[in-house]
Amino acid sequence: MNRIATLFIYFFLLAIQLSAESDTIRVTDEMKERFIGSRVSVFTDSTGSMSVLDVLDKSFSENNSSVVSFEPSQHAQWIQFSLKNELPSSDVIIELDYPVLDYIALYEKYNGKVRMLGKKGEKFPFAQRDNNHPSFLFKVDIPKGETKTFFLKAKSGEVINLPIFVGGNEDILSTLNTRSLIYGIYAGVMLVMFFYNFFIYLTTRIKSYLYYVLYIAMVGLVQATLNGYSFRFFWPNSPEVAQHSLYVINALTALFSIIFFFEFVSIKKVSKTLYYIVIGAGSIYIIELVLVFSGNFNDAYSVMNIAALLLALSMLVSAVYAAFKKSRTAIYFSIAWGFFLTSVIIFVLKDGGVLEYNLFTANVLEYGSGLETIMLAFGLADYINVLRKQNEVAQKEALDVSKENERLIKRQNIMLEQKVQERTKELSLTNSELNEALDELKEAQTQLVEQEKMASLGQLTAGIAHEINNPINFVTANVNPLKRDIEDIIEVLEKYQSIKSVDDFKVKIEEINELIEELEVDYLKDEINSLLKGIDEGARRTAEIVRGLKVFSRAEEQDIKKVDLLEGLESTVTLLNSTIKNEIEVERDFKNIPKVECYAGKINQVFMNILSNAAQAVKEDKSRSEPGKIMLKSFSEGDEVFIQIIDNGPGIDPEVISKVFEPFFTTKPVGEGTGLGLSITRSIIQKHNGDIKVENNKDRGVTFTIKLPKYQVSDDK
Repeated sequence: MNRIATLFIYFFLLAIQLSAESDTIRVTDEMKERFIGSRVSVFTDSTGSMSVLDVLDKSFSENNSSVVSFEPSQHAQWIQFSLKNELPSSDVIIELDYPVLDYIALYEKYNGKVRMLGKKGEKFPFAQRDNNHPSFLFKVDIPKGETKTFFLKAKSGEVINLPIFVGGNEDILSTLNTRSLIYGIYAGVMLVMFFYNFFIYLTTRIKSYLYYVLYIAMVGLVQATLNGYSFRFFWPNSPEVAQHSLYVINALTALFSIIFFFEFVSIKKVSKTLYYIVIGAGSIYIIELVLVFSGNFNDAYSVMNIAALLLALSMLVSAVYAAFKKSRTAIYFSIAWGFFLTSVIIFVLKDGGVLEYNLFTANVLEYGSGLETIMLAFGLADYINVLRKQNEVAQKEALDVSKENERLIKRQNIMLEQKVQERTKELSLTNSELNEALDELKEAQTQLVEQEKMASLGQLTAGIAHEINNPINFVTANVNPLKRDIEDIIEVLEKYQSIKSVDDFKVKIEEINELIEELEVDYLKDEINSLLKGIDEGARRTAEIVRGLKVFSRAEEQDIKKVDLLEGLESTVTLLNSTIKNEIEVERDFKNIPKVECYAGKINQVFMNILSNAAQAVKEDKSRSEPGKIMLKSFSEGDEVFIQIIDNGPGIDPEVISKVFEPFFTTKPVGEGTGLGLSITRSIIQKHNGDIKVENNKDRGVTFTIKLPKYQVSDDK
């Protein structure tokens, strides 16, 4: 009985030991399966803040799939497993093949003690790792034949699909080398496709190749990020960039895939509805980016997956639809996209435990994207061939059209030559008639200009004659009285000359005194002085008019010279004095202005035309209650000088004020003007590189503003 009890206890303890050993993973050189995902237990820390001591007494549940998977959340995931070392060495390697993991920490429980062996992840700079491989490697020390329990704490904003491998240095190194070789082949293919198609773009300048090259770059960068190479080589010291990179690069990949798809398949021409559906699916990535940069990585990852699924399906459906519409490029795109979606489905089934985790399923995305890239390259090559054939057809059609056009042109040339000969005869006759008409017009124009000159000259001559006549009359009127007074003085002098001796002096003196009293010599002296002053005033005024005429005409000056414009303006007023005196008051508001380079005679002619018009308008204005007035102003601004002539006449009708400078336009009655005065005035000002404007005043009258540069850029007038 005791023996039976002893045997029962022995078998019971043996069963317990065998059960305990069945939960322990034996690490040997001959172990066939180093992938231990289905032999671990898991626990979810919903608080995300438990320590390893807090989870020791927690109930872990078995993981039934080959890959340890968790949805993105703020929770911390704990993984527990035990390893028994049966290797020749005490060094055991634990590999976690999930490079985009944010945080992973490894704890060891041995002989009742728990300690941290290390922590890694994208939250830490890559340089802190004890190896250069993108996967997370932990080297643990397990004495041969002994068993240790390990705890892994994992946190990530993305879905956690955590393949766990164990083995010796050589075993793990062999696995890593195989993976690196596969990725190296993939990266080489992508680089070759990138540079090859970029070279084709530089040669052909076809936009499809440029968008394809950008798409290849983004796809390759996505795979490099998923495999941890972007963090290792591009931003090893920027954990924040590493955490954001997958989301940003995915969004850029979607963007360039859409652009390439639209250019390559031309879906907008096939179906605008599908075109906008694709745009709508791609727009979801904007929500993803907003969530990422606001720090909500968990929701961003879910939105990214939804956006990727909807975009992929919408593009595949659109491509298939376009393929049924006889689009050759859509056929290639559908096949290429089918390869990629198939690889995505296999990858998802692997993560879900439906398919076994192995070298093929672990790298299926590289295979799919590589095949997709190659197939799209074939599609682009076929696209080039189609374009070349279309160009050949277009060139042939263009050549046929060119030949037909050449034939028609030759035929038309013969007809045109005949018509040209006929028209040449007609044109010769017409040209002769036009030359005769032109000569007549020139003669008429010359006559009109001369008529205007003679009219101005007649007006000027009449004014000058009137002005000179007044002082001359004053002189001639004083000559006869002066002559008589001088004769009386001479008579007195002759009496004095008749005195021959002292005896005659007394007698002659009495006669002389009587004569002086009779002739009123004192009055004669005053009268002679008065007459001489009158003659002097008349001569002076005559000289002033002659000087003004000389200043006005400047006939001897044929070159541009620096001229005092105010002197010319005053001389013009002097010559028009007979027209404006006693009826028109001339006011002056002169500010100092420099001398101006110009033709003095031409500018004086301008003053004469404007002043004479102003004087005539003021004199003929019967509606004016106040006295007639002409205001002369001068001022300068910068390198320009301004002269203003302002009158208080009736003004100009607003409907015709814009026409006053047109040749032959006049508001005077027929026979009183040629209409060339102001036209010639504007021509003179324009030849001086200046400008002239006319505008009605607010109350009454008009203002002519003349603007002239101080210096002429050229003497060629």
